[in-house]
Amino acid sequence: MSLSRASVGPQFNEGSRLLWVRLREMKLSFFAGAKRADIDRTQFYRFAYGDRVPSMADGAKMRDAFNIAIDAWSQKPTASFALVDAQREHAEAMTQETTAPTGTHDEG
Repeated sequence: MSLSRASVGPQFNEGSRLLWVRLREMKLSFFAGAKRADIDRTQFYRFAYGDRVPSMADGAKMRDAFNIAIDAWSQKPTASFALVDAQREHAEAMTQETTAPTGTHDEG
């Protein structure tokens, strides 16, 4: 699945917004995020883009994996959200993660 959508879905909410924030903070790809939460990757995308709202069971998984309150999925976003900016920031975080040095090794 591509991160090149032009708009969010009709059910975009605070949980969706926070999921984007957490993925960026944790430098996780959508695939890794879905795996961390033990949620089907397609469903995970739908939750992030606001095409669907998680069930209580999936909401609990998101809470445990990303510290997103279950009721956040039923609230309007509490901060502005620009999808294009979020996609760019997510891509930059992923690039930083893959290009970051693995550490230093002192053989002295």
